[in-house]
Amino acid sequence: MNRSSARAKRLSAILSEWRVDPTRALALETSALGTLVEYTMAPPWDGAVDVIEALADEFDVTLDVDLQSLALDDTKPSRLKQEYPLFGTLQESLRTAKSAPDEAAGERARRQILVGLFGGFDGHEVTIYYDQFLEVRRCLARLGTDMPAPDEHWRVTARAAYDAISAKKANEAVAPAELDEWLENFEKLLDGTRGVGERLRDGGGGTPGPRRAMERLDDKDLHAPDFGRSIPRRSGKCRDQTPQPDRADPTLAAPGTDTLTVNLGGTRVEVKAASSDFEAALSIALSETSTTAPKDGRRMARLIVDRAATSAVQSPADASLLSLGRVRDALEVLASEPLDFLTAWLVLTTTIDPERLMRLTQSSARPLDETPHFDGERLTYRLKNGPTAGDDDDDNLMVELVLPPRIAHYLRTWGGERPLAGRRDPIDRQLTYRLGNTPGVTPSLKRLRKTGAYALERLAETRNPAQILSGGFNFGHIVPGTYRRERAGALQALFAEHNETLAAELLKRSAPRNGLRPWLDGLKTPHDNLARPTGSARALAPEDYRGVFEALRSALIQARKAIRRQPKGSSAEAQARIECLRLLAAQTYLAFELGTGARPIAGRALATRVGKGVQSPQHALLLIRDKDSQAYREARVLPVANALGKALDQLNAAVNDCTATIKTAGWPITDARGPGREDLPAWIELKRGQQAVMQVFTNADFARVLADYHIDDPRPSSNATRHTVCTALDRVLDEAAVHAAMGHTGAGGTYFQPESLASLDMGAVKNALADVLHRAGFRLI
Repeated sequence: MNRSSARAKRLSAILSEWRVDPTRALALETSALGTLVEYTMAPPWDGAVDVIEALADEFDVTLDVDLQSLALDDTKPSRLKQEYPLFGTLQESLRTAKSAPDEAAGERARRQILVGLFGGFDGHEVTIYYDQFLEVRRCLARLGTDMPAPDEHWRVTARAAYDAISAKKANEAVAPAELDEWLENFEKLLDGTRGVGERLRDGGGGTPGPRRAMERLDDKDLHAPDFGRSIPRRSGKCRDQTPQPDRADPTLAAPGTDTLTVNLGGTRVEVKAASSDFEAALSIALSETSTTAPKDGRRMARLIVDRAATSAVQSPADASLLSLGRVRDALEVLASEPLDFLTAWLVLTTTIDPERLMRLTQSSARPLDETPHFDGERLTYRLKNGPTAGDDDDDNLMVELVLPPRIAHYLRTWGGERPLAGRRDPIDRQLTYRLGNTPGVTPSLKRLRKTGAYALERLAETRNPAQILSGGFNFGHIVPGTYRRERAGALQALFAEHNETLAAELLKRSAPRNGLRPWLDGLKTPHDNLARPTGSARALAPEDYRGVFEALRSALIQARKAIRRQPKGSSAEAQARIECLRLLAAQTYLAFELGTGARPIAGRALATRVGKGVQSPQHALLLIRDKDSQAYREARVLPVANALGKALDQLNAAVNDCTATIKTAGWPITDARGPGREDLPAWIELKRGQQAVMQVFTNADFARVLADYHIDDPRPSSNATRHTVCTALDRVLDEAAVHAAMGHTGAGGTYFQPESLASLDMGAVKNALADVLHRAGFRLI
């Protein structure tokens, strides 16, 4: 039987804790409190009062003492479920029954069985008692809501539960490897062939049956030839040996390696690769006689790989990445324990941080923090950084994935309210124990996550959707990720492709009766998802700006008619021209924002336009410095779309005509734009005293035009156009080009990313920006 290091308390030790206080000691002797403590194995803690009182009603025990008057400790025991396992489970069961009334009968049956078997234990082998308790509790947990109704006698209820578990096991394709042992020990406890806390005799003469705790090994036992052979070599949970599918000895990736000679601790070792294939077998052989044990040899093999040349490491780009073979080995180790396998598979396919995944909760409500929620079919979690919430709700921060039906079914079947809680460390220990002394990088949940993220980014066209699936952005991608929006259908399609591709690759090289087949053979994942998009709440579609352009166009037509109605050279004509110029500047401003992806134009924005043939033989270019910050500046060069270039030329001509009209009317005019700002959209504002000022048309001016002409502004914020352009470009350009066009090169504070050296395909960027303007409905008058 598997041994645990936990130290549960015996009843006598618990009663001693109660008797420390004279008032409590008197209550134990003169009331039914002693019976309740025996039933519940409860500590003298004020948090146990509700459980004791509830069980007193359940077992028809009259509690004639006020528990609140007994000076109970107000500090919760630090290891409650280890030292008081029965009480901890009873407390949890009562909470479940209270929150889910339809499960109350099943929880009462569960409590009846556990109290009947494990209440009042006062033996010596508390470790065996704890292991037996865990086995029975796990057996009962497998029934979930299918627990039989409680009978008058707990043994009848327990026998019905045992039969139900056995029947369920017979119909399951995948079940824990230890379930047979758990059921066998459960049956022995029910039949009385083994007592609670009794040590099993492992053969070797004497009286058959269980060995009592008081029995001691004698000389005959110590000198028996087989003595000690069945003693486990380690404490903790041991499982079967590492699965060895029908393939060669444990392999290492050895691309480009032929023969490598290594001296390790005075031992000369030769390493040879069968071929340069990534999954080729790497043969490690001693060049001389050695007395090392097989275990030492395996450890030496692992050290050899770690010290070998970079080309012999499984992942030259990142030593923590796992080869497909190591991923397969890790999943084979975990395949017999459903929740362990589900944890590893979700980490591998969603790339959510394992610590965060441990908090997964079965709930149909939308998560309010970083806790992922599972509603039986869908996994929902929030982005932990990147975009800000929308004005109306935070749906844009939600990632919603439809899990493969098979994975969702097992998660519903075996999972409780928090099915994956506390599984990270046991899984990592299991992988280290089973695979730590085999050649190659030792798998862990963190390494599985990195490996899954690498595969996911290779499937995705850009990093953005891959990092959205992980629940947050890497430091260097937070800023670019803030501007993008991804459709739920695209995220779901990527997730589905990743699941199905990974399952097929893992099974391709597995043995026919491999433990992964019940999990992954024919695994299908839905490709459609009708949830709302995830990412920027400000990234509108370019088509959402059609109404603004149409309204400004209509107002411009009316303004031009008003000019013709005014006397030539009069002040009325000058005022009409200024108002027409204001409308034209507003139209050009919006085209400038959508045609460049620029930040909202403010006081520090600069722009310089150069014609075709000056720096580029094919394209007119625009140098933009639009970062309105004192901390640092950012500049980029963009090609000018033809429509935008014509709009800027038209606006400049209108500014010149208006200037001439103002001078004819006798008004002084001042150019207040400043150096480096002449190529930004401009207009002329009429101040007090007939003073005209030529200045840059800013975002504040644009907002006033929309308000004055009662035009609905679709923008959730002033930089919504920038989010729109970024998302639109992301669909048609490669990631490096989008970063360069948006000024996100080296985002996160570094300029040494590969994108910082990328040369823009000016023609592709120009066509993409022109397409944004066309979709937005921009047309010259």
